[in-house]
Amino acid sequence: MAHESTTAPSCLSSFSRRSQSKALAPTASSNVSTLHVRSWGALALGVICAGVTGFVLFEDVLRNGAPITTDHVLTAAVIVITAAAGHMWWRRLWSSAFITGLGLLLIFGSGLVYLVVASGGRNAEVAANKRHAAHASNTERQDRLRKIAEAEYILASCPAAAPKRDYGERCGLRDAMAAECGSGKGKRCDGKSYSVSTYEAAVEGHRAALKGLPEQEEDGALKATARAIVAFQGVTAEEKDKAEQAYVERLEIVLPYIKALLVEVATIVFLGVGIGHRSAQNRSTGTVPLASTTANRTVRRIVPTTVTGGTVPQTATVLRPNFGRTVPRGTVPLTQDEALERLLAAITRGGIVPQDDLPELFHVRAKSTVSRWCKDWEERGVISRTVSGRQKFVMLRDRREQAG
Repeated sequence: MAHESTTAPSCLSSFSRRSQSKALAPTASSNVSTLHVRSWGALALGVICAGVTGFVLFEDVLRNGAPITTDHVLTAAVIVITAAAGHMWWRRLWSSAFITGLGLLLIFGSGLVYLVVASGGRNAEVAANKRHAAHASNTERQDRLRKIAEAEYILASCPAAAPKRDYGERCGLRDAMAAECGSGKGKRCDGKSYSVSTYEAAVEGHRAALKGLPEQEEDGALKATARAIVAFQGVTAEEKDKAEQAYVERLEIVLPYIKALLVEVATIVFLGVGIGHRSAQNRSTGTVPLASTTANRTVRRIVPTTVTGGTVPQTATVLRPNFGRTVPRGTVPLTQDEALERLLAAITRGGIVPQDDLPELFHVRAKSTVSRWCKDWEERGVISRTVSGRQKFVMLRDRREQAG
């Protein structure tokens, strides 16, 4: 069946023939973007992680009622600035705004280092206080055990073969009291009785205190980890304790900062997943001004002729303007829904669009992304694609069915 000889120019070429100052591209996107929530769950996790960082850095104010100082204000500003820069720097670099992107990356890196150092320092301080408290508790426990042993030695009968202990007093106080008070009230009976009751009360007091002083292992979690590491290294029994202590000291230094780094990175990642960018749109007309970076030189493109009579589109060599870089500097990529809206507007004007033009049309650098979107739209029955030569073309599904 004969084909029409009239060549249908590419939709992009028809847009570019207009004046750069007054041309309107049939799109719903511009270089200005707005924020929108992509995942409330991820956003909530990001806010929680940021709140954890804030609590760690402002614990003295929140828990102890310390006055707010200049350092607290600057720290709060660093948290906000770091989160914002971490969310924005990659998008600016992706849009070829290299100076702004690198500046945001520098801000994010500096803020991340500060927050990790500050939070890690607070974590290390808390761990050190916990370790010192356990050490003080163990020291007090040992002191009370020593005093109980001393009092019981003084009260008990002196063993015949056991050597004398250096407690400052002799043993056998109960025996001495019995000897003084057994045959009547001797001269020293009251004194011996008072001494026995004093030592017995001291023993009871120390035993009651021990109930509130359980034995604690200082750096128990770190020592367990160090023992596990040493167990896989084949260390000899003589060097085992020394190796475990070395690993404990290293873990004491590293772990607080690892926890802080994990929370800071999680904050940025979850906020990035939860919050996205959407191109600003002119909903009243569905159009925005065409970018002023369009070049005037032309290159040869192969585009199909008008589809008629159920045939595969013919190809013809035509001239179309070159848009220069695939994605102009500072351009905000479209979302999939916005890209479909722009594609439908382009097909309405030109009837058929080369798929090679879509990355430029959508402001998306990755051709794989465009291909994935087109496959999804084709499966949903919105568009249809056909191949002519080495090129693939996109058209409306109903147009393809009419052509068939």
